[in-house]
Amino acid sequence: MPDFRVAKRCNCMEIASWHEFLREYIALNERLVCDLRKQTAQAVYTFTLRCENDGGFGNWEYLYSSYDKCLSAAKEEADDNLSVTEYKICKIWIDQKDKSMTAYYNRNLELTEISASYLDDRESDLQSSSFEGLWFDFPTPFKIGDILHDPKSPEFNFCCGPFVVTSINVDPEKDKRIYDNFSSSGDSSDMNARGYFQNDDGSIYFEVMQNYMDCEYYRGELVGKRRTLKAMSNLLKHNIDEELFACAYHQILMEEYVKDNMPKWYTEKALDLAGLTDLPKTEKGQ
Repeated sequence: MPDFRVAKRCNCMEIASWHEFLREYIALNERLVCDLRKQTAQAVYTFTLRCENDGGFGNWEYLYSSYDKCLSAAKEEADDNLSVTEYKICKIWIDQKDKSMTAYYNRNLELTEISASYLDDRESDLQSSSFEGLWFDFPTPFKIGDILHDPKSPEFNFCCGPFVVTSINVDPEKDKRIYDNFSSSGDSSDMNARGYFQNDDGSIYFEVMQNYMDCEYYRGELVGKRRTLKAMSNLLKHNIDEELFACAYHQILMEEYVKDNMPKWYTEKALDLAGLTDLPKTEKGQ
């Protein structure tokens, strides 16, 4: 693409030459990857994992003398936990409290983000005041009623997990003023997807997520509480009517409420004495 200038805007420094900026940005990140993997006597490594249904990363537990040993240990722990969605590896310099590096990897161990505490102002601007400060209008294949998710987001957190999409970004034909405003001064936080998300009890609510570039089709099974999303998806796609959706939504929530509140760890005799033996065995906690 031809070279061009990006004017200073909210959360984005002035970029005199886009081509030169990209060269600097790539070179900086390549250097950081080398710095992360380079073994030194003054630094140690540690890792933590993010799993499905977790709100964040766990606590660091062990220290490792090299990047390879740390990564190997992270893989080994992930093999015992198939719900891992993200890896976080940190490099920490001993006796230098302000010097460290952090790298994030997706579930396929592909590097998605890297940062260092020792960058100068120009390098920090390259990392934090560039792409995040820009707004893009990319075409997507998604249609109303599709079930999407950001694979990096934890399950059942606010505006996280699978959701039924209703719209993506701003339609320039319907909201030209807003579209023009985002084009001139918006950033990645304005690149939104709207739709119906899910609470941990299975109920759904309408909200907005960011950034729609991270969205993928949700390929998981729509069973249990996920069935409310299936019902909403088919309603928006006009495969079912409002009456059937309302009945299905109510039925699913009631079924899941009964499952979640069924007494656990009781014998069948005890459940019978409590009058709970009319329920199917799969719902008795047996």
